[in-house]
Amino acid sequence: MENDTGAKAKDLIDVAIKEVGYREKINNGSKYASWFGLDNNPYSAMFVSWCFAMIGRSDLIAVTSEKGFASPKIGYDHFLKNDLLLKKNSAVKPGDILFIAQKANSRHFPLSVAVATKVRKGWVGRKRLVIASTVEADCWGEFGEPKGVHRKLRVVEGFGSSVIGVFRPNY
Repeated sequence: MENDTGAKAKDLIDVAIKEVGYREKINNGSKYASWFGLDNNPYSAMFVSWCFAMIGRSDLIAVTSEKGFASPKIGYDHFLKNDLLLKKNSAVKPGDILFIAQKANSRHFPLSVAVATKVRKGWVGRKRLVIASTVEADCWGEFGEPKGVHRKLRVVEGFGSSVIGVFRPNY
């Protein structure tokens, strides 16, 4: 659904992808945390909030402030409490926001937030597998790249999933 600004999931994805390659500064310093007013803090949620601000839709994720939310746990708890997370086994789409736990198959609190950019479905034996390409911040890249904004693959459904919740904004 489109709003008055015309912003869509594709716009959010485009903003997130343009940030891939950004490297954090010393002690978790980032432009996302500085923008949120909480420099030198973990910034995956602030990155997602910043991306929404860049498309003029902070209202979709205004949880703790008009800017959005600064903590994966606070965002997850808000969307869960207000029944805004997708039901289990709902079809994940590009532009959805993924809440990610520390390790696969964990139901512990989320430690990271990501923007889904593509979704692939398939089967491993008799088990259905859904994998999302994501853009995530405040994480290590492949092959030991420094912390910053990276593309990742996340198992959304199936063995090894670390995604504990999915929020679909009403663009």
